[in-house]
Amino acid sequence: MSTPTLEQDIARGLEIRRQIELLQIELKAIEARVQAIAEIGKQEPLKEADREGKKFVARGAGRIVPVIFESDLLIASFKPDSDTHKRLVEIAGDKLADFFADVRKFERRQDDGRAFRRSARAAFDPDTYAAFIRGCLDVKKDGIPKSRVIVAWKEAEPDTAAV
Repeated sequence: MSTPTLEQDIARGLEIRRQIELLQIELKAIEARVQAIAEIGKQEPLKEADREGKKFVARGAGRIVPVIFESDLLIASFKPDSDTHKRLVEIAGDKLADFFADVRKFERRQDDGRAFRRSARAAFDPDTYAAFIRGCLDVKKDGIPKSRVIVAWKEAEPDTAAV
């Protein structure tokens, strides 16, 4: 068996991406139908003593698929001095830190690196821009900047040079 050509890999990759998108749409519709049946079907309590909720046992194609209705979703975070924060401090006192870390962090406002760099270039003189970007690089433990390779299937467009 020979190694596929780049042209064959591109064609197959595009087809796979298209199929994945279609399958995700189909799966979402299937899950909605299964959930609708599970909501009106016979539900049983979850077996885990430390969880709250119920489950419906869906059967088909020789398989059992549990549909779990979780009722014990917990907050993952909250804003300092919010009503939630105040309520939990009142209840837990100094033990709150055992369950939630008081984290302060900065999050990048631009969605992608190109927009970030454009904004920085507009905000700083060239030397400050260069220093700022160097300071913002995500680096590995050995100081080498991290990188990634993206095959941008969603950006594919017709090749007008193709015969």
